[in-house]
Amino acid sequence: TSHHLLFDGWSLAVLMEELQEVYAILQSSANLPHYKEDLYQDYIRYIGRQDKYKEEAYWQEYLFGVSAPVLLPYIGNVADRNKGIGRYGQEFLIFDKDYTKKLHEYVKANHLTMNTLMQGVWSYLLYRYSGEGHVVFGVTVSGRPEELPGVERRVGMYINTLPFHTVLSEDMEIGSWLQDLQLGQATSRQYQYSRLQDIQRWVGISGDLFDSLLVFGNYPVRAETFTGGKGLELSESRMREHTNYPLGIVISGDEELWIEFSYNSRLLDSSYVDQIQGHFKHVLEQIGRASCRERV
Repeated sequence: TSHHLLFDGWSLAVLMEELQEVYAILQSSANLPHYKEDLYQDYIRYIGRQDKYKEEAYWQEYLFGVSAPVLLPYIGNVADRNKGIGRYGQEFLIFDKDYTKKLHEYVKANHLTMNTLMQGVWSYLLYRYSGEGHVVFGVTVSGRPEELPGVERRVGMYINTLPFHTVLSEDMEIGSWLQDLQLGQATSRQYQYSRLQDIQRWVGISGDLFDSLLVFGNYPVRAETFTGGKGLELSESRMREHTNYPLGIVISGDEELWIEFSYNSRLLDSSYVDQIQGHFKHVLEQIGRASCRERV
């Protein structure tokens, strides 16, 4: 078992791959190679070198127009909505290979990523749920700056949660709106190390800025990392985790799309989660049908 403070999911894959590699070398009676020391302080120093004034100015501009929190309407006014206190349940939405392929075709035709599409779906639903034109929710980022040498193979707590902001209206054109979302996220990556509490202070919003989180699992993992292939096989592996937010939407899978709705049952009744799941499915099905029409 491990605490999330030590390392993130990306790091776990790195650790398991190194374990497989070392095990295979020992099996062959060869000498272990010299491994360069992985210092997390390199990342701390990287953050310390960044321009705080530019960072603050960026987030103030990105969140311009957000004057109040964007919260799920299904939860009452409770002080501990984002404390993670309670029992968490899971509901799953799974699309087969054929339908997942249609979604991949849609994003490819529109020069998007699957992550952008999922962010767009949840933005639209929050827009409908809250009635707010300015929509904000949390997204996870790898937090691994390209400027840090060897960052893909480093182990530590790099993952971060940032606010995702977009503006919706009844007369917007979906395709161009989604492309704007993708461009905005690409720009945000240069500040993916920012602390959420700092961002909220810079934009003048206290308390909870949002209470839902979207996680897109796309860190690189080789197929044999958790299934063996080098003489060491891992079995009965389980991962049970939850965030401090009442609702977390976790997207994973490539050939088959898996969407997990993790919710705090103390704050969010399962009937509401079923509705959200149904709405999410409905929007994605509409997109899939649009993809079919485009091919015709």
